[in-house]
Amino acid sequence: NKTEGLDYERHRINRLHEETTRIQKKTYTNWINAHLRKANMEVVDLYKDLQDGTRLMKLMELISRANLGKPNQARLRVQKIENVGRALSYIKTKASRAPKMFEHAKPLSF
Repeated sequence: NKTEGLDYERHRINRLHEETTRIQKKTYTNWINAHLRKANMEVVDLYKDLQDGTRLMKLMELISRANLGKPNQARLRVQKIENVGRALSYIKTKASRAPKMFEHAKPLSF
C-alpha cells in the first residue's frame, strides 16, 4: 500500500531529523562547555541555560578575549533579553572577522 510506504518514510525522516538535532545539540553543548569550564560555568541544557544571556556573554568573552561588561541579574524577561542582545550585538560587530568554523554545519532546529 502506497500510503503505508509514505507513512513509513515520513516516520523514518522524522526519526533521522530528531537524531541529527540531538547530535548537534550534544556537539554544541560540549563545545560551549569546553570554553565555559575556564570560568567554572557549564551548560547542561543548551536551550534553557543560554536563555538568560549570562552564559552566552561569558562564552563570547572567553572565545574573543573581549569584555562585554557585567550582565544583568536576569531575573526579569527584559533583563534576559538585554543580556542576549548584548552578546548578539557583539557577535554581529565581529561577524565579518570571525572564523567560519561552522560554515558547513546545518543550523540547529528548535
